Amino acid sequence: MAETQAKHRMSLESRVVDADIKRANWGLAAGFVVAIAGLVASCLMVVGGHEAAGLVLGGLDLGSLAGVFVYGTVSRRNEREQRAKMMSGES
Repeated sequence: MAETQAKHRMSLESRVVDADIKRANWGLAAGFVVAIAGLVASCLMVVGGHEAAGLVLGGLDLGSLAGVFVYGTVSRRNEREQRAKMMSGES
């Protein structure tokens, strides 16, 4: 009975991990599409004679991409540090 419960729990955990991976991949794809759309719109604005608006939009697009990257990096580092503290028994 315990073995059956353990197998069931491992199966559920595996499904959760697989779903998280799929969600992360879809999030990356959606972010890529949004970023490219912003850059294309920026280029079209510059070509269409709206240089200032196009440059602002392009700058905001690239700045937000950099911000998301930095936020994700810091967040992952903090999570790893917290996990290491938990494993070592520190508070």
